[in-house]
Amino acid sequence: KGTVMDAFNRKISENINVLLYEVDSLFTDSIIYREKPKHVGKVIDSTNQFLIQNIKEGKYLIIALEEENKDYTFQSKVDKIGFTERLIQLPEDSIVDLSVFKEKLPFKIAKPKQKTNRSFSFGYEGGYEPFSVKIINTDSLKYSSRITREKKSDSLIYWVKTDQKLDSIVFNVFNENFSDTLQVNLRNKENDSLVIKSEQNNILKFNENFIIGANLPFEKIDKNKITILDKDSLNIDFKVKLDSIKNQYNFIFEKDEEQEYGIGLLPGALTDFYDNENDSLFYKIKTRTYNDYGNLRLNLINAKFPLIVELVNANGEAKYKLYKTNNSTIDFSNIDSGKYYIRIIFDENKNQKYDSGNFLFRTNPEKVIYYPDEIDVRSGWDLVQEFILK
Repeated sequence: KGTVMDAFNRKISENINVLLYEVDSLFTDSIIYREKPKHVGKVIDSTNQFLIQNIKEGKYLIIALEEENKDYTFQSKVDKIGFTERLIQLPEDSIVDLSVFKEKLPFKIAKPKQKTNRSFSFGYEGGYEPFSVKIINTDSLKYSSRITREKKSDSLIYWVKTDQKLDSIVFNVFNENFSDTLQVNLRNKENDSLVIKSEQNNILKFNENFIIGANLPFEKIDKNKITILDKDSLNIDFKVKLDSIKNQYNFIFEKDEEQEYGIGLLPGALTDFYDNENDSLFYKIKTRTYNDYGNLRLNLINAKFPLIVELVNANGEAKYKLYKTNNSTIDFSNIDSGKYYIRIIFDENKNQKYDSGNFLFRTNPEKVIYYPDEIDVRSGWDLVQEFILK
């Protein structure tokens, strides 16, 4: 018997089973991918507990499995798994606690799909890794290229600029860890016109930059053709930073409360990868008062750095995130009022993101803990919360 938790989320799913495999002369670790176990125990999600009875003495592999297909075999692309670091011996190891997690899949690029005459979508799975693309089916092709990431899917867009016409393209996709050759037969498709949109509709928060993005890759910006004015028509000094993968320009400037800002872009302020320029653009945004937001100070006890500190909603979505390499006092300033859970990720490999584990390598995910209670952040309030990390 024992309990099953989720290694990353606060709560577990309803469909988790604990599977027990007898270790005999035919046993290998791959058994969980191809054979059903002899013993199965259902996890009672209201208590997180399981019980398996009438097991003979011996050595066993025990795993917890949150399945999508419900066939009692592990499908690493869709299932969550939990395991012990070593095999268990019954009856000695009669109490076992497990944590399920989604394995980190290796980064893999799918065959590209043609979107327009000059853009191609590369779907991928696993954790994103930077990669390069070369066109290799012609030595004489003169071209330039860019890569951006699609906003709502695990896909990257490869943009090509060339005067030459091809019937097909063979891509070499590679980085330090892999290399692959992928071919696409081309069809005549329409190209998109430049469309520019702002990320903010009306309200600009104090901890945000004003952001504009486009459907075609940005190439250059002329700050002399851009003005930011406050409600008294005073010029506001600003800096601009391009996120080339997201294809967004961040406008960075000091913001005052209860202020209105007019952001004007004259024609030619922005030029895309294909030499298209913007028409006249104007955006009007406002700031609220500081009292419209709340402040949260966390005092962490027993902190071991580096840490990723997140405020998440009831669905586990991170709304605010800070990365800390020292200082146990964590300030979330001018955040939206509401109820949050505090999630702490112990970043063992110092790559500033959560890393999962792997069954075959017997590696566990990075440790994640939650503050046990929901935190209520109220507008105009300064909340101070102590969090003892265990």
